[in-house]
Formats: sequence, structure tokens, C-alpha cells
Amino acid sequence: MSASAPGGHHDAATSTSAFATWRLLRASSDVFADHTAATFDLLLLEWQAERARVLQLLFLTLIAGACVLLLIGFAGLLLLAAVWETPFRIPAAAALLIVFAAVGWVSWRKSRSLDISGVQPFATLREELKKDRALIQAQTREARA
Repeated sequence: MSASAPGGHHDAATSTSAFATWRLLRASSDVFADHTAATFDLLLLEWQAERARVLQLLFLTLIAGACVLLLIGFAGLLLLAAVWETPFRIPAAAALLIVFAAVGWVSWRKSRSLDISGVQPFATLREELKKDRALIQAQTREARA
């Protein structure tokens, strides 16, 4: 009888412990699901903001580029029209070609070395994910100890 009492008590403690663990897991899964949903909402929000920013930047860049091309073209035409009746028309056209080529080359080199490190898309999401990872690692260490 003494052997069955501790065994019976152990079974009750195990079932109570298992039930408590099950409740904890269910509560944790609800918290985890809510947190995952909030993180996903943050991802969507930051994606929309980044997409809007990039589209606006692209639109403004296209407009600025078109204006610069028109300005360069008309400036070249104006210069050629001004020197057309003079002996400088061929040197002026050659100078325009050289200047346009040099500016294009410098612009290309500058754009290839452009540092965009100041732009940090999804910074808030990455920060939240770092915090989550640190929290999970801390809780894992506590559970192991």
C-alpha cells in the first residue's frame, strides 16, 4: 500500500503538472500568435511605406532626368545656333560632345560609388525582431537553468 500511495500521488502530480504545462503552452501559443500577427502587420506597414518612398523617388528622378536632358539639349542647340554662321561651329559642336561625354562619365562614376548607407529600410521591424530574439534567448537560458 505504501508503494501505491506514492505512485498514485505521483500520477496525480504528473497529470496536474501536464495540465498546467498544457495551459501554459496554450497561453504561450496565443501570445506568440498575437505577437507574430503584430510583427507581420509591422512588416506590411513598413513595406507600404518603403514602396511609397521608392515610387516617389523614382517618379521625381524621372522628372528631374527628363528636365535635365531637355535643358542640355536646348542649351546645345542654342549654342550651335549662336555660332552657326561663324567659323567656330565645328569646334563648338565638338566641345559640346566632349562636355556631354565628360559630364555623363563623371555622373556614371558618381552613381556607381554612391553611398546609400543612410537609408535603412525596415529598420523598425529589424529592431523589433532583434528584441524578440534577445527575449527568446533569455527565456531559453532561464528555462535551461
